[in-house]
Formats: sequence, C-alpha cells, structure tokens
Amino acid sequence: MSKRGHGEGSVRKRKHDGRWEARISIRDEHGKPKQVSRYFSWHADAIKGLAELRSEYQTAGNAETKRWDDFVKEYLAHIRANRAVATFRLYSSLVRHISPIALPPHTRLHAIRLKHIDDIMHLLEDFDFEGMRVTRKSPNHRRAVLFMLRKMLNFAIRRKYLTTNVAADVEPPRVTKKKRAILSREQAARLLAEAKTFRDGRYYELFVVALYTAMRQGEIFALTFANFDERKRTIRVEYTLTEGLDYKLDRTEPKTESSIRTLEIPNGAVKVLSALRRARKAQPSDFMFVDTEGKPLRKSNFRRDVYRPLLKAAGIPKTFTFHGLRHVANSFMLAEDGNVKAAQERLGHASSRMTLEVYTHVLPGHHRAAADRLDGLFDSPLGPHSGEGN
Repeated sequence: MSKRGHGEGSVRKRKHDGRWEARISIRDEHGKPKQVSRYFSWHADAIKGLAELRSEYQTAGNAETKRWDDFVKEYLAHIRANRAVATFRLYSSLVRHISPIALPPHTRLHAIRLKHIDDIMHLLEDFDFEGMRVTRKSPNHRRAVLFMLRKMLNFAIRRKYLTTNVAADVEPPRVTKKKRAILSREQAARLLAEAKTFRDGRYYELFVVALYTAMRQGEIFALTFANFDERKRTIRVEYTLTEGLDYKLDRTEPKTESSIRTLEIPNGAVKVLSALRRARKAQPSDFMFVDTEGKPLRKSNFRRDVYRPLLKAAGIPKTFTFHGLRHVANSFMLAEDGNVKAAQERLGHASSRMTLEVYTHVLPGHHRAAADRLDGLFDSPLGPHSGEGN
C-alpha cells in the first residue's frame, strides 16, 4: 500500500483498546494546527471514515470553520451595516425561527449538511409535540427562511468559510398565489368620502394621493411640498420615510433607481394639494402629511389610529392593506388601455415583468383585442386552406 501524502491523514490501530483511528490534521478558525479523529471497530470502516473526514474538511479549506451562532452574529452585523433597517429586522426575525433542534448553535459551518436544512423546513411545518399541535408556518414564511439561508451560506462562501452551498439543493415549498384583492370604484369612493369627515378631514388629501398616484406608503409619508409642482401637475418621488433601529424617522433614498420618478396627477388631485398648501401656509420643506402634533407619520400609529378605523367606517374588510391602495388606480387604467409600461413607471417597478405578475388578472380582455387586430394580417382571410401543399 502506498504511503499517504502530507495532509491526507492517517489510519492506525490503537494499542490500548484495539480500535481503529482515522485522523487528519487541520487548522482551527484561528489558523492553529489541530488533530481531528474518529474511531471505528474495523479497519475498512476507518478507511471510509478517513475519506469522509478529508471530504468534510476539504469543504472548509482544510480548516475548522466558525460556529453557527457566531456566524449568525457576523452575518446580521453585515446586513445591519449594508442593508435597509427593514431588511435587518426581517432577517433577524427569520433567524429566530431556525430551531436549535434542527441546527444546534455549536455546529461548525463546514459540518452543515442537507439534512440540517431539511430539518429546519420540517420543523416549520405542522407537527405534534407531546400531544400539542404546533402552529404551522405558511409556505411563504418557509420559503423566506430558505432563501435567507441560501444568502447566508453564499455570504460564507464569499468569506472563504465554505466552497459549496447545501441550501441551494433544497426544493422551496410550493406557494399557491392568491388573487390580489383590489378595491372597486364604489369602495374607493366610500373610503374617500369617509376620509373627508374623519378627524375633520385631516387625512383626506393623503388618501387622494394614495388612490391616484400608486405611491408606496413610505414614499407618501416622505413627501414635502417641494415635491409638488402645481404648474406642471406632478409629484416628484425622491425619498421614502423609514424607521431606524433607534425608532427615529428619516427620509432615505429608495433602494432602486426606478423608484425615483415623476408622476403626473389629475387636475382634481392638483386642486386638493394646492388648497392644502394654502391652508397650511406651508413652506417647501414642510412635510405634506403630518400627525396631530405636526410630526412625520409613523406607519404603526397611522395603521392603528387612522387606516383601520377608516376601513371599518367604509365597510371594507380589515385585511385590505394600505399597500393595496397603490394598485387601485393602475388596475382601472390597465383595464382601459393595457399600457403596462406606463403602469410600471408609475409604480416604480424595476421591470415590466414584475408589473405583469401583479396585474395579469385585469388584462384578459386585451388578449381578445390583440387577436382581433390579427384579422387581415395575411393576404387571404383565415379559413380552410385552399392552396397546394401543406
């Protein structure tokens, strides 16, 4: 038998207990030499065990990698420093749903296997625990956990902790897409009517903007009167209002360039905003929409104190989110002219594909119109073929 080369490990029989030891030299996470051994009753098993050891630590660059709990701290620190606060909060929440039963905190990164990821997905499903039914996480939630794990292990690869991503081989849970709920014209009109009288109409103009511009909630809350051009009849979207980790509100730039846009608004909305500016004697730098104390609007307070009471007064289900308001006007516009590109630009979507995924259900009539326009495209009318050949 040829001698193994340096770094390939060794197999030897221990004198004091007769067991076979498979041993390999590695470096720990600090670069210091370390021996890793596994023990077997038979020589053949030890040979196989040595091959497994080499394979395992080759994945980690022949070094022992970080513990999972230490790596989570490093990754979340990276997200906090480089991503939006909302992303950091989301990932922090999702990490908490990774059960220590499925992935113990002391597990080294190089030792994470496909089984760990499968166990995490399983423990997020229905299961019985001592006769008690544990609440199931939705397929969307489990998909979010899986995609976050993929990103985390890709980050580990970039940091040279790993060379492969075992989470990439896990099949995501299937999600049944629900039809997007959109307000009818009557419901939208009822909501505006209630907003006119709710708290002396303080938030009426806000709902006009929400229903007529397709802006996101944070974008609306970040508007100042400098963003409104009465002569050109436009609103310029440049910022979004975000809540930091210290819960302070701040105007920040949107995540994508496509979110920075200029929206043309109808004459009715122009008149409403012009009247608001005159009534407030507002300066260009003043926030367009504020709370009862004149401060910028906070999403959680607005949802509890304004939005939900208005939904109830208008007879609209409480499950209808404020985000859904941004799709009302665009749905009606698309149903009329089918201009997906215009809808994409108003929404601030990065691609028309995203817009189509949202609005496919309001476009079925345009398939008929497109088919009708094909009439007369060819020299002879469509019908039984009368020419020679096929």
